[in-house]
Amino acid sequence: MPSAEVCATAACAIDRVTRQGQSLAKAIQEPLAKLESTRHAETRELVWGTVRWYFRYQPLINQLLYRPLHKNDRVLEALLLCACYQYEFLSAPDFAVTSSSVDACTHLKRPSYRSLVNAVLRKHLRQGGHKRLDQNGYAATPHWLLNEFRQSWPDEWQQIATESNQRPPQTLRVNHRQLTRGAYITELCREGIPVSISPLSSSALTLHRPRPVHQIPGFSEGVVSIQDAAAQLVPWFLGPVTGQRVLDACAAPGSKACHLLESEPNMAALWAIDLPERIPLIEQNFRRLGVEAVLLAGDASQPNAWWDGERFDAILVDAPCSGAGVIRRHPDIRLHRRPEDLSASVATQIKLLSALWTLLKPGGRLLYVTCSVLEQENDRVVDSFLTNHVDAQTKKIQSAWGRSTRHGWQLLPGDGGGDGFYFARLERRPDQQQHAITSTGL
Repeated sequence: MPSAEVCATAACAIDRVTRQGQSLAKAIQEPLAKLESTRHAETRELVWGTVRWYFRYQPLINQLLYRPLHKNDRVLEALLLCACYQYEFLSAPDFAVTSSSVDACTHLKRPSYRSLVNAVLRKHLRQGGHKRLDQNGYAATPHWLLNEFRQSWPDEWQQIATESNQRPPQTLRVNHRQLTRGAYITELCREGIPVSISPLSSSALTLHRPRPVHQIPGFSEGVVSIQDAAAQLVPWFLGPVTGQRVLDACAAPGSKACHLLESEPNMAALWAIDLPERIPLIEQNFRRLGVEAVLLAGDASQPNAWWDGERFDAILVDAPCSGAGVIRRHPDIRLHRRPEDLSASVATQIKLLSALWTLLKPGGRLLYVTCSVLEQENDRVVDSFLTNHVDAQTKKIQSAWGRSTRHGWQLLPGDGGGDGFYFARLERRPDQQQHAITSTGL
């Protein structure tokens, strides 16, 4: 059962996300540093779980408070939300959760609020807790985003909302240059680590229980990497690249570039570009896997600053987006995104596609990828691009999982165990006939 100290630490991290706008990854660093390492796992559980269900509990807590908390005491709201999460999802007795939360006030240097926290939590339990929620509360999703799900996927929006609240699996990508997937499964069996084969990709395995990377056999040696199974479809949708010159735009953290290098070591060249502050992430993955590429620090939408003038056979554009397909992995997205952010994302996506299209050889192809399920960032972006580029056409692509869209292929969260991803393959050639390429991932 989480102690008062753990509850207080979790509340501090949650407050940084909900009130200060920090990402989960950044918000938890400083609070965890003050806690014993043996308590880190349970603290992460509270933080990620509470943020995941923030829109479920925040309206309930507001109803129970006689007046809003002072801005300097808003960390107590995070503490109350954390308790609500424990009541519903953890096995600790309700009285124990209440006791730890009340005692956490002292750790938060607000002992005078002990009676308030006790009263609010007891009232929450008396009134039935989360059972008094409306539909949006159960979905734990802001109204505007739920409406976007409905508009984009009238028949599947509930699936998207439900899957976005699930715990994400920890999926590995086996480096076939070092070991086959079957051989690695044998190694895991010897270690007593249960694993399942992913149906999405021939290189993907899902651990039954997530583990720290230093406890994953072969990770530090580059035998495996952590990458969602749906993201591992990139090499199949991009097509053969043997002897070809390839560009990976917006490449950080380098997972897709590394997968391309693992899948086809005989490319003529692979260029990977991203903003300067993101380059160390790519370098770290390249070193661990022992792969090489032309690594550039720059803005992919401004090729005049870094392009050498030689066109590419294939370009991968993993565009910045809302992240609406990976909410289960990054639940803070629901707190940090706003409706107006979509317009900015779309503008960036179109700018990238237009700028990079001039770098593509006639007969070459560009794979447009987002981790979004919103039509506004997917098919509609391709609509706009095709309208303004008469030399561009789509090529039909498909996989064993997911569904076809007007221009591409969409996997929704949970399809084949993967995250939500959109893929559209654009070709620069005059041939108007569409041909299908099929990826079973097997």
